Amino acid sequence: MRSTHRIVHANGIDVALTEQGDGPAVVLCHGFPELGYSWRHQMPALAAAGFRAIAPDQRGYGDTTRPADVAAYDIHHLTGDLVGVLDALGVARAVFVGHDWGGLYVRAFERTGFTGGLNWYRNMDRNWETTPQLDGARIEVPSLMVTAEWDPVLRPEMAEAMPAYVPDLETVMIPACGHWTQQERPAELNRVITDWLRRRFGAQS
Repeated sequence: MRSTHRIVHANGIDVALTEQGDGPAVVLCHGFPELGYSWRHQMPALAAAGFRAIAPDQRGYGDTTRPADVAAYDIHHLTGDLVGVLDALGVARAVFVGHDWGGLYVRAFERTGFTGGLNWYRNMDRNWETTPQLDGARIEVPSLMVTAEWDPVLRPEMAEAMPAYVPDLETVMIPACGHWTQQERPAELNRVITDWLRRRFGAQS
């Protein structure tokens, strides 16, 4: 099953994305400085497992619009983009999979630069200031946390406090793996994700 590439209008911007498969939607959200391309090893596995994989280039990245205003990269815009993508695709519900920010795919940014991605960081304080209603909030949807034994950025022990805020949480650690899980251990990550998705959300056979 081949992937398709297109641009959709979402939340006032143009969003470039790649899709593969049919079935329940799984939106793959890349980190810094990556692109939707960073999920290239997971998309075929998800499609084969009966899911519709959707990997956008997020705001400020790749062929997606790069607004000049730093405030246009706050959490409200970023989450609004993802909701807008689902609306543009006619998807009512989806599971979101995300990877942390880090340092990869530098060549992809020779054309577009790093400003868009860095503007995500420049909104850290603003995001906290504009979401006081979320202080102490719990995530009540089924959740999966995949850690990596050798990840120097998000060490496995950093997830130990998560159950207090995410009661329906499964945690899996991939051994002998660093931060770039999708590329370093694609087969193992694919197995973990597709097994969890099938158990918790079902999929077409």
